[in-house]
Amino acid sequence: MSADRHWRELVRSPVFGSLVIVTVALVVMRTPLLVLGDTWFNLVLGREVAAGGVITRNVLTEQGFGAPVVDIQWLSHLGMYGIVKLAGLPGMVLVGSMLLIGTIVSAAAVAVQRGATESRTLLVVLFALIGMASQFVLRAQSVAFPFLAFFPLVLSGDVRAPRRTTWLLLPAAVLWANVHGSVLLAPVFAALAAIARVIDAVRHHRPVTGRLLVRDLILTLGLTLAVFMTPYGGDAVRYYEQTVGNAAFREYISEWYPLSFDRVPAATLFVCAVGVLLVRGARKMESFTLLSIGLLTAMTIMSARYATPLALAAIGLLPAVLDDVLGSAIRIEPDALLRHFARIGVPVAAVMLLVGVPWFAHYTLNRPDSIRLTDQVARAAIPGRRLLVDEVQADRLLWFHPSLIGRVAHDVRVETLPISYLDSLGHTYAQPAGRLATAFLGGFDLVVVDRRVHEQLTVHLEHDPDYVEFGRDRDVSAFRRR
Repeated sequence: MSADRHWRELVRSPVFGSLVIVTVALVVMRTPLLVLGDTWFNLVLGREVAAGGVITRNVLTEQGFGAPVVDIQWLSHLGMYGIVKLAGLPGMVLVGSMLLIGTIVSAAAVAVQRGATESRTLLVVLFALIGMASQFVLRAQSVAFPFLAFFPLVLSGDVRAPRRTTWLLLPAAVLWANVHGSVLLAPVFAALAAIARVIDAVRHHRPVTGRLLVRDLILTLGLTLAVFMTPYGGDAVRYYEQTVGNAAFREYISEWYPLSFDRVPAATLFVCAVGVLLVRGARKMESFTLLSIGLLTAMTIMSARYATPLALAAIGLLPAVLDDVLGSAIRIEPDALLRHFARIGVPVAAVMLLVGVPWFAHYTLNRPDSIRLTDQVARAAIPGRRLLVDEVQADRLLWFHPSLIGRVAHDVRVETLPISYLDSLGHTYAQPAGRLATAFLGGFDLVVVDRRVHEQLTVHLEHDPDYVEFGRDRDVSAFRRR
């Protein structure tokens, strides 16, 4: 069967059609949650880059004002801002949704084209979607999804049979380096491919080809250099020190916490399923798959945020492993009912994506109560009044009211904030009636807090006679010191 014919048959396949339907349906259902704090942060930075070039100093917040920063993800920020300028916020949500769906479906298609069964590919996609669903937020990482999915796919194919096209990973890595900090995985994947080539040679009693090892070494070095091919050059090291090497991230940012069933049950179940599959299929598994998925699994256990790279890599690499482990069990046959479902469902899914996503996004982003609260806070924040804003809401305020730039206490850019401030903020959220919290809050005239995330602080301020609530929406309350 030719590859072209295979792709044509894949498009018509009812099982693969079901995969497309499930992926689209989940993303559409998540539309109201696709735009959160990080989205507004990225848009504010994109506007800043468009106005004045790459960012070297923080000017957005009071606490971090003037701190040196390296905005590695400047190209993602600028791209997201550009899409909003051209197509509005709903248009950006649609483009981001299509990128996510396109990445998942394309990686699944490659897995099938390489020999995995469609039903097992669908099963892996379902588990992967469950594992990464909590991180379906439009931000710089979203732009990096294709790189996270296809770098492992390309390198796994190269370990099987070296290809000249693998060198295209070098310019792709340069682009990745200006899109998201996860580009650090590019040379890691290349190094694992080199190691896997040696392991496979030993396992199959073949001689290790020195020429290929030299080629792998050059590719790994090239991808390492690509990490620094940004407007910041060698200063990019500082970015990774401030993020990956920053202990404050793991202490204060929930997605950097170790994997926990209490916090992220779906991602934990997904990682457990991958772990079982690795153990069951280790003997038959290709070395690169075992090394790369094993490493990403370990990283996810240490920090839940790596569930997304693990899920994207798993979609392309694990269906064939699942075929070997399950044998003839748990297979979906394309019967008449499934064909009927796919024939109707795929066009419906396309309409849901192209019409439903922009509509849901417009409805969510233009809630009258939310817009009214944002305007109330901006009016109350007259010069001289210090403003403590919930970290998820700060950048939304900055996006709609640029006059507040430099005046909100902090936003999601933790690396610019003093540790003493983070400690005081943490004490305030955990024990708002305590002495430290009272002293901390005393320095602010306005406090905006998300009731869902910081319920204790909200209740405390509601009962504190020194504060009056002057505005609220469905989730957020704004208080003013009397």
